[in-house]
Amino acid sequence: MDVVISLESVTVTQGRAPAKVVQEALAWVAANRADLLKEVDEMASMKRPRLKGVQPRSGASLELTFTNGQHFTLDMSDALKTYPGLAPLSERKAFEGVVLGDGGWSVEWPSLDIQIGADTLLLDALAQNAPDENTRVFIRWRLRHRMTLDQAAEALGVSPRSISRYSSGREAVPRTLALACLGWESLEQSAA
Repeated sequence: MDVVISLESVTVTQGRAPAKVVQEALAWVAANRADLLKEVDEMASMKRPRLKGVQPRSGASLELTFTNGQHFTLDMSDALKTYPGLAPLSERKAFEGVVLGDGGWSVEWPSLDIQIGADTLLLDALAQNAPDENTRVFIRWRLRHRMTLDQAAEALGVSPRSISRYSSGREAVPRTLALACLGWESLEQSAA
């Protein structure tokens, strides 16, 4: 009883359902069409990061090359100390076993069954290489609370598109947004 409705023509393009259900669905799509098209447009502009290459470097650093041409060296020494699941990577030989996983959507250490998503690595690298304190505050806040674009946008009262631009480093994070992150965190701690 699934149907596919075209947002362009507001017609059923695939599937079947009872006439009353189809009528109600078409009416809802017609009433919400502008918002739905805006959401689709925003989602299309938010591409998930994907890796083209990874190489272990001295210490606990990874050289990361993303498919969009971004290139970072990420120092993972703090993460190896902070997260118990990454502790086995403290051994140099183990750390050097890093390879691309899932077609570039992650890096992994197959013999240890450890994976880290490309999106997490990008945010960590952007935070470490941020040009200013506001960007570091924002990215670290988002990492600490493991927020999606939509969750961060809702928490801070801005659009997901803005969060995407700030997270990718395409746009400088305003001081007011960095302060909003700190304020949100303070309120969350007070409520706990």
